Amino acid sequence: MQIRFHVASREPITRSGGLHNYVISLAAGQAALGRRALIAHEIGARGAYRVTGEEPVPDFSDLREDDSVHLHFAQSARLIRPALSHTRAQRIFHFHGPWAAEGRVQGDGRMKQVAKALLERREYRRYGAFIVASDAFGRVLAEEYGMDPARITTVYPGVDTSRFSPGSRREARLRLGVDVDAPTISCVRRLEPRMGLFNAIEVAALLPDVQLLIAGTGSLERDLRERVKALGLEARVHLLGRVSDEQLPDVFRAGDVTLVPTLALEGFGLIVLESMASGTPVVATRVGGLPEAMGPFRVDYVVDEPTDAHLMASLCSSAIRQGATLAASVRTYAETRSLIEMAKSVEVVVEGAQHAR
Repeated sequence: MQIRFHVASREPITRSGGLHNYVISLAAGQAALGRRALIAHEIGARGAYRVTGEEPVPDFSDLREDDSVHLHFAQSARLIRPALSHTRAQRIFHFHGPWAAEGRVQGDGRMKQVAKALLERREYRRYGAFIVASDAFGRVLAEEYGMDPARITTVYPGVDTSRFSPGSRREARLRLGVDVDAPTISCVRRLEPRMGLFNAIEVAALLPDVQLLIAGTGSLERDLRERVKALGLEARVHLLGRVSDEQLPDVFRAGDVTLVPTLALEGFGLIVLESMASGTPVVATRVGGLPEAMGPFRVDYVVDEPTDAHLMASLCSSAIRQGATLAASVRTYAETRSLIEMAKSVEVVVEGAQHAR
């Protein structure tokens, strides 16, 4: 059985986040194709790591030429590099975004930004094949990091359509402890500056009959709560905090529409597919790969200016009015983006790298 060995991040793979969700989803798709998918995570400073997957876990030096190692983060790739030095397996780098640029948006100092950028460039030069989740991030990798576009392949993420599936909105709202009758906007985001959550609150202020559910944790929680209080929206804007993997589908099902108000650096936006698979339409900003994730709905439900709360409110109202008709359409679209199709596309990249040797 061919092995697909993923190298994730320094955090536990169970910690929520876009990169980890991507890795887990891809591994599931690869397993469905009959590959043995393993995930190395909690990568330590000396290259130690933990692995999820069936025992016994092979060393990288045991991997064969038809196996592959999939690296997902520059810092982890640097730490685990000594362990990869004797592997015969193909190495594929999955570029999830510009680490240094994300740090700048989060408030990193100049020296830290430079250090991150240097580490990224040094690591990326070591790889001959890259996978990106959107054409938008493919351009970033080529233009900002100087990687050869011929070595970059876009593979759109897939979604688990059995886990994320339509269900009773009323029951989902009851389980979340929110108003079961109010038109509802769901928003699943880390509470960080680039996520545009202050604009989501402005949308709620513009739609007096609507409740807004914000699921996630992060550095802006206190500021967001203060803004909600200042606008007198405590009864209609609910910061749910961290939701478990089991609760996440309910957050999407509870919404009549999901709002993705990102301001910067969105590689794809897997939550778009998760929401649509749950039968909930999406309004998103034209940032990074979000228009690509929106597929056929990019024409009517993408906001060109990411700070235009009035247009976001108008499109959310439109989606709510469309009701069941739009819900059925977005579910049908999400079903075309399966985990198996994602894994098949990655296999094409692996085979190409093997033939290029």
